[in-house]
Amino acid sequence: MHGRIFFMQKRWNVLESCPPEFAAKCGEIHSVVPHLLWHRGVRDPEEVERFFNPDYESGVHDPFLFTQMRRAVDRVFEAIRNEEKILVFGDYDADGLTGSAMIVSQLRDLVQRLSSNAIIETYIPHRDEEGYGLQMPQVERFAGQNIGLLITVDCGIACPKEVEQLGKQGTDVIIVDHHQYGEDLPDAYLVHPSVPNETYPFKHLAAVGVAWKFVSALIQAAREQ
Repeated sequence: MHGRIFFMQKRWNVLESCPPEFAAKCGEIHSVVPHLLWHRGVRDPEEVERFFNPDYESGVHDPFLFTQMRRAVDRVFEAIRNEEKILVFGDYDADGLTGSAMIVSQLRDLVQRLSSNAIIETYIPHRDEEGYGLQMPQVERFAGQNIGLLITVDCGIACPKEVEQLGKQGTDVIIVDHHQYGEDLPDAYLVHPSVPNETYPFKHLAAVGVAWKFVSALIQAAREQ
């Protein structure tokens, strides 16, 4: 057995190449890309142009289409003006890390622009030692740290008990997430594309996409100040 490699038998279904005239109209892009676009329903040069150069003013949904986005954004500005401590609690995977970094960066920029002494901190749990999502031991450790607002990124929607305990400790919670939820939703500001009664039209955002919408709403609100 030593030194031998065994492969599972797989059946590969290879799609036909896109029409050569379509590939020729796609311009100077890698030869594989026209085939990928074609089999994803992009069939004419105008669609290709929109795919690579989207109009972010007219081709992207307004972040305030999220049902609770305005309330969540208002709570952030309240925390900054009141110089509260804000903790960004992000998941440890690529989705959570990038979303957390984006939100922390924008919060720190707002603190500076508003000449506030609000404190922005980050907490990323250890994958092996702490596991996924908000855990009660973490929540208990946060007690006494004077955290006015906690923002979860890529987690939190399935943690109603932990959020309830945070509320008892005097901490409000904004949940920026996209995961499945249980029967009971957390008593928090929910920025999530697919919770019940959510009006945001696109339901399949990754967590970093939801975080981007949250940051976009913060920037838009700052311009309105």
